[in-house]
Amino acid sequence: MLHANSFSIILALLASSLVQGLAKLEPADGKLIFGAWFDSSTGPVSGGETAASFNKKIGFNSGVFQVYQHLPPRLPKDGPPDYDTKNHNADGTINLDILNEGTDAAIFLTIYPDNSTGIADSDINALAIQCRTIINTTGRNLFIRFGPEMNGDWMSYSGNPTAYIALWRKVYTAVNNVAPSVAFVWSPNPDTYQGIYPYAPYWPGPDYVDWVGLSTYWKGFQDNYPYSYMKNSLCPTDYTAQVLDAKGQQGSKVSFYQEYVLKYDKPFVISEGGGAFQLAYSEGSNRTLVDPGPGRTQMVMGFWNSNIFNPDFMNAYPKVKMAISFEIWKLEAEQQFATERDFRIIGDDATASTFRTAIMKLDDAGHMIWAKVVPAKTSATTAAEQTTAAVTTTTSALATSALVVTQNPSNKDAVTQKTSYSPAKTSISLTLLLSILIIALMLF
Repeated sequence: MLHANSFSIILALLASSLVQGLAKLEPADGKLIFGAWFDSSTGPVSGGETAASFNKKIGFNSGVFQVYQHLPPRLPKDGPPDYDTKNHNADGTINLDILNEGTDAAIFLTIYPDNSTGIADSDINALAIQCRTIINTTGRNLFIRFGPEMNGDWMSYSGNPTAYIALWRKVYTAVNNVAPSVAFVWSPNPDTYQGIYPYAPYWPGPDYVDWVGLSTYWKGFQDNYPYSYMKNSLCPTDYTAQVLDAKGQQGSKVSFYQEYVLKYDKPFVISEGGGAFQLAYSEGSNRTLVDPGPGRTQMVMGFWNSNIFNPDFMNAYPKVKMAISFEIWKLEAEQQFATERDFRIIGDDATASTFRTAIMKLDDAGHMIWAKVVPAKTSATTAAEQTTAAVTTTTSALATSALVVTQNPSNKDAVTQKTSYSPAKTSISLTLLLSILIIALMLF
């Protein structure tokens, strides 16, 4: 006989199963999307890369590629630090021709607003229409990382949390109204152990965020900064856990994973990350080479061994669903010093080979989500898509005045999935339901 209290437990389990599910574009548990922010610029050392060349070097079709543009759109400088004019259209929007790999890899579009108080509604509306056009013409999933690292003092839109939140919500609402499948990623910079860059003041609220992430880099120990950032020290195996979950002095006192991932049930992405191989540093005109220490491969792989290639980490943090490698050589300022760093897993053949072997093991275990090859588009197909997009855009233009008025995220889960990612939040776990029914039968 089924006791009343047992029946109540079963009802509770059934109710909980009905609300269990996944966020926009979130893969199933145990799955990981990996991709890159590659350097397609004309810049030195790492420039000239393409999506196709990156995929060839790692031996897999990356599941996501990161690109960027400003809001309002404007051309970057054709020189340091950007070297990136050729990757943008004349109006400053991103030129997606750099995604030449012929797959359905997702687009991870980072948007840098010029400020948090003076962005015109017309520019926000144009971004919303651009998002829909990207989805309609490419068939790819689209993530928007809006105003990242807002809690740092190096961004033009930082320093005014109230204005930032208002801008975020306005942009989220406008995009969501015309392109509801777009997933918005809130991605601050990691706070320090001293609490200099807090997260909470800039949190837009769970109804306006689909994913959360952090820029996550290993450059050296925080002790004796900046000098510790100008030598090659091996990344601790628990480094990413320290950053993500306040597990040590290389991270924050506040657990980002507990406060934003688990509390609000949001998938997590390493929005941009890598282990720095320090090459040299300069003070004025004096340039000093850095001792290679453990070597390039160990420095780069040490970072990835602290997260996606660390089974203990992935088991402890199952909401880590995406990682994007920062595939760029970069000159970075550390107080009075200029430091040359290379974060690339494809920086040399040995490192690329080591990474390929490690990621192959994850793939063999069934954890990886790679992009699928798609048929090449003919000129007729492209023309038809452009015509459709133009008609859609014209129709949207008639209603742009309504895009940013109503800040109502109620339709944020109306998603059409374009890859093998799992469906949105209202999906039911059939496995869980079956398990509950078996328990119920055993209790009769």
